[in-house]
Amino acid sequence: MRKLIVYGNCQAGAVHSILNAVPAITERFEVVEHHLWVEGEALDKQLRDFDDADILLQQNVRNWRWHPLYNKVPEHIKVVRFPFCYFAALWPFDGFVFGQDEKMLAIARAYAGPGQFPFGFQDGLLGRLRETIPDAAERFSRYKALDLPDIPDIARYAEFEAARVLADDKRLGFTIGQFMLDNYRRERLFHAIVHPSAKLMRHLGQELLNRIGFDISESEIPQYPDYLSGYQVPLHPKVITALQLDWVDINSKYTQLNGDCVDFESYFTDYISYG
Repeated sequence: MRKLIVYGNCQAGAVHSILNAVPAITERFEVVEHHLWVEGEALDKQLRDFDDADILLQQNVRNWRWHPLYNKVPEHIKVVRFPFCYFAALWPFDGFVFGQDEKMLAIARAYAGPGQFPFGFQDGLLGRLRETIPDAAERFSRYKALDLPDIPDIARYAEFEAARVLADDKRLGFTIGQFMLDNYRRERLFHAIVHPSAKLMRHLGQELLNRIGFDISESEIPQYPDYLSGYQVPLHPKVITALQLDWVDINSKYTQLNGDCVDFESYFTDYISYG
């Protein structure tokens, strides 16, 4: 059986799971997921998959620039690049876009206790404030109020993000960015900055199916388990207000890796206590 390769991060993993649940795909292809940052025998195995692959769904992530087949994909393989979905204005201080909280990142990497480190995403603004506001209670108070210099205008930031995702739509030939803009104010599309909801991934899956020649509606795609919902990062109250979000408020609860549900204050008070 010929292969269909899905290359990318955890979002590519979601696409892989969705396509593997569509009989029209699995009747024709073995769907294989290629993870980022592999090396050695794992990379060799991935490269062998290209010998009998017909389709490469390549997530638009910078890691591809260092792939051994960058600009060298065999000509017989149809390549479809798809967007890396995120809307940074929802978490404007996340380390992914604001600048890392290096101390918390180091703690996460060195964590040796049972289970997982409780904070899978670091807050760059809190990392910066650690250097200037030693008192933890004052740090949280200033963070919550955003009573700080050089804080980005969140509504303006959202405008820049809207332009970015629409530019990705145009460049890659998708409508997923427009889908995000049409819906993010009234329903949860992300659990953390780069962890999309099942609804968003099903929409992306449907677009990808259409791009590779399968006329399948979103309603025909089996329900996809929302496995990324097991860890949710609280939204800042100022973000909720500035972006006029309908589905969340200051009292909302967020699921954590240990199964607890916490609010904004509890989450970030605990976060500060680690740093």
